[in-house]
Amino acid sequence: MEIQINISVRNPEWYWSDDDYKKEWIAINSEKVAKYSPAISFLINADVQRYSKGELEKYTFKISNKDQSVNPFKEVLVDQLDVTEFIYADGSTPVIVSKSILHNVMAAQNQGKGKFYWYYFIKEDADYVQLESNIWLSRAHFNCLSK
Repeated sequence: MEIQINISVRNPEWYWSDDDYKKEWIAINSEKVAKYSPAISFLINADVQRYSKGELEKYTFKISNKDQSVNPFKEVLVDQLDVTEFIYADGSTPVIVSKSILHNVMAAQNQGKGKFYWYYFIKEDADYVQLESNIWLSRAHFNCLSK
């Protein structure tokens, strides 16, 4: 199964609130203002057999510890994360997003092509750090890793 991951940041210039002017605003401005800021899209280039959604909302990051010759890595446990692990024969790819910056997650399948799409939407006013294409953390979570 092929999986396409899309992570997008909601554009703060888009009109998000629900009121009577929304339809008129969209009709006038939808082509001028992008709904989502440019973000990232990538394909998991493996035959994904299944995915696992972590119930504990935690992930242990292994960070190189250059000051220690005995223990070259330090482990930092971070909680309040949305973690989805895409598992295939040779290993797995996690997608990790801090819950505090996450607006919504949506999955869809294209029946004709046998392809899955996962969409992660980051809040428009979130203070986030993109560590890698598949790891997006809040500034607070990022600061925990930096200590």
